[in-house]
Amino acid sequence: MNSYIPHILGLSIKLLGAVSVLAANLVITRTFESGQAGFHLYAMAAALFLSSVSAGGLQEVTLRRVSILCSEGRHEQARLFVASTSMLAGSIGLVFSILTIIVSGFVSSLTFSSLEFKSILTSYSLAVPFLAASYVLSAGLQGFRMAIKSTATLNVISNLVFAISVPVLQRFGEYSAGAIFVFASFGSFAFGAYWLRLRRAEPVSLLFNRRVEIYGYFDIFVFNLLSQANFWLGTLLSGILLSAEGVVVISVGQRLAMVQNLATLAVALIDAPNYASMFSRGDRRGLQEVISRSSLIMFLFAMPFFLILILVPEFVLSFFGIYSAAAELALRVMAVGQFVSVMLGPVGHLLLMTGHERIVRNTIIVTLTVSAGLMVLGYSLLGLVGVAFAISLSSVAPKLIFAYFAQKRLQVHIYPNRAIYSLWRNRRDR
Repeated sequence: MNSYIPHILGLSIKLLGAVSVLAANLVITRTFESGQAGFHLYAMAAALFLSSVSAGGLQEVTLRRVSILCSEGRHEQARLFVASTSMLAGSIGLVFSILTIIVSGFVSSLTFSSLEFKSILTSYSLAVPFLAASYVLSAGLQGFRMAIKSTATLNVISNLVFAISVPVLQRFGEYSAGAIFVFASFGSFAFGAYWLRLRRAEPVSLLFNRRVEIYGYFDIFVFNLLSQANFWLGTLLSGILLSAEGVVVISVGQRLAMVQNLATLAVALIDAPNYASMFSRGDRRGLQEVISRSSLIMFLFAMPFFLILILVPEFVLSFFGIYSAAAELALRVMAVGQFVSVMLGPVGHLLLMTGHERIVRNTIIVTLTVSAGLMVLGYSLLGLVGVAFAISLSSVAPKLIFAYFAQKRLQVHIYPNRAIYSLWRNRRDR
């Protein structure tokens, strides 16, 4: 039983983050009429995507380096490193923010053809530097073994401040939500810096000269860029293919379906270091037991949410002010896709931790390209539901390929029925 306690704690922390994200989405759909809600959700998605790209690679490099420095007792050097990488991420985010402001008119004409959306997109884009820096600070806090503060910095503080403030302050105009989002993002950054006791940073040029410390940044950046593009593809393309009301359905539906996937993130947070060490030692039986335990935890966590989304989608969507048969079917489709993805386990992390980065990268490139084409085709054939089908396939397809290579290269059972059987057999043989 004790072996499950870290996973339960990780799930609780991730669930808190998910609740705060859903609260922010709920406030938007309840505060604004459907068209304006679509503008705000799309602008928020664009800001979150650009922030993730800005911090991509630096998060993993920071987590790895800080973990090593803390294990050696070099805490001040770890703080200096976090300060430097967070400053770099914020600088990259600032560049993306300026570029977004410059092209906001073009993006508006490409999506909703609305001057109102242009102004909303501009206001949300100002949060990108603070969010990008916060993501890296969150990785630093994780390296210092501050899991709760790490998750709070990552998404809890900003989303809760946003959810609480918007209903109170939105009477000052529809653009006030963007200003609140910027303020809330700065709050996450400020709390993260305070918790790490950051006072100064090394010059960025010195950071890149230390090849050992920044090793692998560009490879990880490319991987993160592709992963984030695959994750946000449905929401970003929906702004081009669908109306503002359709964007609300896709954005909210994808967030709801993703709740099932929290177990995957929590399990990866706890078990990812074990994958690498067991693989390097050739401990395939231990690796199989860790994977089997992960599969069981993910199945038990995801099943209740899956049943709720499948059986009573109209009840869930009603909280967000969405009443549509097409929206209910779209939510069911996305819920099935995420459930299948969860059942395939943390195979992407498993391949990354065992030296199979090229397989992961190439798979995401192929599936990202195919998914974009499927979304356009799905929209032309089935409209909103067709886009939901394409989003589901984009989450399942890479995991199926990952599972195939994991079983072929690592000789471990990934599929839940075989993995759980292996767990039972290992316990019986002891």
